[in-house]
Amino acid sequence: MNSKKTQSIALVVSALTLGLGFPAGKILLRTIPPIALVAWRFIAAAIFVAVVAQIADRGRHRVPVGKVALIGALQTAAVMGLLYTGMKDLSGGTSAILLFTNPIWVGALSPLFLKEKMTAAKTASLVFGFIGIVVLLGGISSTGSLTPVFMVLGASVAWAVSTIVSKKLPKDTSSWWVSTYQMGFGGLGLLALSFLLHQSYPLHQTASEWFWMFVLTVPCTALGFGLWQFGLRHGDATRASTFLFLVPFFAVILSTLILSEKVAAYEAVGSVLIIGALLISSGRLPFFKQEKKSSLVAEATDTANLSA
Repeated sequence: MNSKKTQSIALVVSALTLGLGFPAGKILLRTIPPIALVAWRFIAAAIFVAVVAQIADRGRHRVPVGKVALIGALQTAAVMGLLYTGMKDLSGGTSAILLFTNPIWVGALSPLFLKEKMTAAKTASLVFGFIGIVVLLGGISSTGSLTPVFMVLGASVAWAVSTIVSKKLPKDTSSWWVSTYQMGFGGLGLLALSFLLHQSYPLHQTASEWFWMFVLTVPCTALGFGLWQFGLRHGDATRASTFLFLVPFFAVILSTLILSEKVAAYEAVGSVLIIGALLISSGRLPFFKQEKKSSLVAEATDTANLSA
């Protein structure tokens, strides 16, 4: 099997497992408080990934603990805490679309923090993304509170800030060990928060609920991220990033099949506009191909830590 085919299979399966995390999370949120759920999800995943890291990258155990702890606070604690708290009152598909607006916010932040040029592609991406979000806000406001929407958008912005911090890590740092410590620090922080909020993980779960917790922890977190890293290392990163856009697509499809969620007209229109914005920001639409992607947008779409 050639390297391109191997990379494609790995990345499609990765996107599928990451997308599956949204309906799996929705099922568990029916009986488990959000902060307690995500805390134990990432503590368990950190242990699993640590075993893989010990085998795969034994010689590169050292990581800059301070920076990785900050990434854990942003990427795991802030992103996942806000996502799951908001997702409790949103559909899995809508939550995925809102979370994956991350590259749009990276494009907006890069001129401010790294003095990168605000190109026509970045401007168009922000405009389309903003209109898409407004459409979603308008539809959701007619049926319920907007607070969950702003929580998930806050998670997306936290992910963008984490991307900027991740740029400061040495290039030879083991991605497996960074993920182990990031998920561990973030998970422990969320566990402490769950105690403060009096949220506890109920041990008396049904066999079905334990099954979905296993799915969320191993296939959707450890395996999904591992296959993504494998795909990045065994082929072109720019090509690999194209598969990132399959995650919200799979999340919508799987949420419809597993949870019987119905896609409202405003969700469809808003989602199309946001996905269009993501395609523009990644330079994959013909009109914007002549513009060079900024390093941060490339970082967001090519090497983002997809622990969602």
